[in-house]
Amino acid sequence: MITGEKPTGDAPVIIGWKGRCEVHERFTVEDITNARRQFPGVAVITHPESPPAVVDASDFSGGTVHMVDYVKKSTAPHFLILTECSMADNIIAEAQDKDILRMCSIRCPHMNQITLEDTLKSLRENVFVIEVPEEIRIRALKSVERMLEF
Repeated sequence: MITGEKPTGDAPVIIGWKGRCEVHERFTVEDITNARRQFPGVAVITHPESPPAVVDASDFSGGTVHMVDYVKKSTAPHFLILTECSMADNIIAEAQDKDILRMCSIRCPHMNQITLEDTLKSLRENVFVIEVPEEIRIRALKSVERMLEF
């Protein structure tokens, strides 16, 4: 069930929001301006869930895998990674020879709630069954396929 509909029986409830990430929404164009002032030549890389003005002010926007590729191939002297801190850790681990800056006062309160153990249990035991109407599944599949094309 999607938020806004009335629950029926034991139907699961999805608590959604208007397509924004509470972490990425906190990055600002001012953050980028300050970084560029302090670190001339810095390449600013943002996650696409950041506000449109932040994405537009950046040198590159993409998911974590694409951020890693960009950093590895770029010759910029510094990189400002505007994404959740633990995700930035992944980028740093993949590009250890690069000078990477980040804003680690912004941590996602939800990221560490998902564990490998819980995921494995869910897959093995079908603990969390999610039922999606066929017409929604088909539309969602198109979105996932488009995402994977990148």
